[in-house]
Amino acid sequence: MTLADPNGETTCPDSPFPFLGDDCGEGINLNGASFAVLYGNVMQGNQGGILMSNELGATHDNVILRNQVLNNVSDCGITMASNPEGCDESGAPRGGIEISSDASAGAAPITDTLVYGNMITNQEVGVWVGSTAISPTIHVNRNWLGAATVGVQNAGTGTLNATQNH
Repeated sequence: MTLADPNGETTCPDSPFPFLGDDCGEGINLNGASFAVLYGNVMQGNQGGILMSNELGATHDNVILRNQVLNNVSDCGITMASNPEGCDESGAPRGGIEISSDASAGAAPITDTLVYGNMITNQEVGVWVGSTAISPTIHVNRNWLGAATVGVQNAGTGTLNATQNH
């Protein structure tokens, strides 16, 4: 649950789970979700747009399709994070989509992910991958990355298929 104070700041109740206080204020938070479908939603004016993470359990086989993520003030539009216990610092710039997993710190790898057919505009980085634990099944293809300083940035050590982006 997200609570707003009169000054417009987002606050969260104390949680016994790591990272949940940091993840407060997302438009949609899929934490430990599997086989969810997010279709045709509008996330606007939140801290961040969509967050998929694994603090409460494995997050896999989810579909994010034809959503609008606009003007979220302090975080990425769509974040897919595999967080190791005790750490939530990916080092990502504000971008359209962030994919991150730090295997050296014990985070689960990110596999079988397709970022396809998105329109991402006016971001420092369109799609940012900062993962030491990705597989060849990560594809970032056929996205329109308008007015981004960098279209797709692989800041990790894994191989990324990022062809046919415009």
